[in-house]
Amino acid sequence: MITSMPIKNLIFIEAPEQIPLLFKENIPNKVVIALTPHAGFALHEAGILFKYPEEYYDRITIQQHGFERTNQQKQFFNFIDDKINEDITEFQDNNFKSFSLFFRQIKILDDACWLRIFEITTIFNREEPTDVYFFTSPTEPFGDLLFYANESLYGKAINLVCEQRNIHPHASNFNFSDAKDWHWTHEEEPQRPKNILNILLNIWNRGVKIKRQLLRLLTLFHNTEKPKVLELQIAIEDPELSSKVHLINESSKISSDFIIDDKLQSKANDVWASLFEHAKFRDHYTTDGIFWLGLVDSRINHFITDITVRAYYIYRNARDYLKQTQINAIFLKCPATVNHRAICQAAIDRNIPVIILPHSVYGFNEVQMMRYLDWDLCSNYFV
Repeated sequence: MITSMPIKNLIFIEAPEQIPLLFKENIPNKVVIALTPHAGFALHEAGILFKYPEEYYDRITIQQHGFERTNQQKQFFNFIDDKINEDITEFQDNNFKSFSLFFRQIKILDDACWLRIFEITTIFNREEPTDVYFFTSPTEPFGDLLFYANESLYGKAINLVCEQRNIHPHASNFNFSDAKDWHWTHEEEPQRPKNILNILLNIWNRGVKIKRQLLRLLTLFHNTEKPKVLELQIAIEDPELSSKVHLINESSKISSDFIIDDKLQSKANDVWASLFEHAKFRDHYTTDGIFWLGLVDSRINHFITDITVRAYYIYRNARDYLKQTQINAIFLKCPATVNHRAICQAAIDRNIPVIILPHSVYGFNEVQMMRYLDWDLCSNYFV
């Protein structure tokens, strides 16, 4: 006699507006998972029992997974750089590590995917559902390096896990751009714009003072009365300062004065094609037996075939510019853009100090990603 497996339904809620859409149906024997804090708040207010994904694993486990993944990512990035330099001789000749230059941005994409796959598979392992109810979002046209706020990465991850485990998915389309912006209200709300304005003015005043003192210090670093400083972001107009330091703001010229060679672009396209079929490349995008490259392939393709090529040209221009102009130092708030990272890398390679004063006076936060955004491309970091 064959006994049928008892039905167990998993319901995933990512936005409060999804609750009435699903709970108008009488779904028996269900476990409800709140994927976001505001979904959990709305479920609590509606009197619906639910769990958070974090209830299925402990803090130590996810922390250990994170450390292991970071080490894997470093090895993977070196593999990609070696493959690119092997196939594009122009990069190899300059020892230019194009992919690793954007470790932070690509790590954010990578972590956003494997963490969700890990969460969903962990929940499935515990609950062993027969049916899963969740929401997906319309596919956004590619135009941003990171994921869109109205793009449900959870929905895509849940669908992949269902496919791998032959679990019946009940996916409904949901436009996240129609969801409300959830925020806490405050009785002193009318006063906030004035307070924020005062805070910003104070930050700006202190920022100018700190920059002034910082740039004065440059006169001690070089045997010149007026060192040349390439400022990559906000130009400082200060008569007292300009008498001591020659501030130059020509990063836009460095970043745009080039024409991409068709042969080099073709080589970059070939690199992507060969990587896509490489076992080590595909293994990196497999978690718990689930191949999830499709979640990020358009963005990784864009990094390899477009951003790395542009970064190379900017790096080459910056290297020549720094040599010709005899720049003594580079000064900026945060090397986050393609242009600034390539220029900073060129400066580091020429032993030119790169001085970072993070976002004027925001100071230092104990954030692991700082080392991959600011610290890896600077010689002096002021807080």
